[in-house]
Amino acid sequence: PETNKITDETIDRLLLDIDITSALNKIERETAGRILSVIAENPENDEQAKEINQRFSNIKFNNVCKSYAISACIVAIFTFFEMISNGFTWESGVYAYNSKNSVSQIIVSAILILLLNRQEIKKRYILFYDLLIVFIFITIVMLKSRASLLGLVVIIISILLSKQFGKSTKRLCVFLSTIFILLMVFNREFYNFIVYDIAFAGREASSLDSISSGRISIMKDFPKLFLERPLFGYGRNYIECMQIDALYETGLV
Repeated sequence: PETNKITDETIDRLLLDIDITSALNKIERETAGRILSVIAENPENDEQAKEINQRFSNIKFNNVCKSYAISACIVAIFTFFEMISNGFTWESGVYAYNSKNSVSQIIVSAILILLLNRQEIKKRYILFYDLLIVFIFITIVMLKSRASLLGLVVIIISILLSKQFGKSTKRLCVFLSTIFILLMVFNREFYNFIVYDIAFAGREASSLDSISSGRISIMKDFPKLFLERPLFGYGRNYIECMQIDALYETGLV
């Protein structure tokens, strides 16, 4: 790989991780289409050179994550308007989007990436950026996916407890959480939507098996069914548990 000299000032900025975006962009533009490898002139700085090389790899990974987040935002926009066109209402117990679990997991992971990169956004774009996060948050709620909502709660709690995120990002999470809680407390329609349509999924609240989409019965019956056809399974048959579903359909082979 081709080598390039980098000044001590650039190295210090990279290692201190202080607003290094402009320096990295300049380096990447000058070495476009080539592999950039930092080699220290002084052997004592080999560890620093190694760390810088690792940071360049992280930058490429971050770009992949950003591309994924952009794609997920586009999916969220199309999903939102499709739910509206399908007649979504807060009172309806019917899912407005068929593949709700799959698409909501994609969108939840996009929210995490957006929040991780929020501190890099310029101030003149931050309002639009935050509105996009709020929009995606609303879309996730509309999808009625219990697993994704639980994941969203875990993300918010993790951000509030983490030192990696800035105060403004934490304030945004507190704002979203406060609005959500106030709606739960003062809006009966929204409360019913969250508790009965999402948490209980319109099922009998007194039956844990019903609330869990029959998963308890599935786990009770699965050992016997699996032992009857352990190698090749039973063929196509959807079960509300990915691991059990895979073994049931295809067996060990």
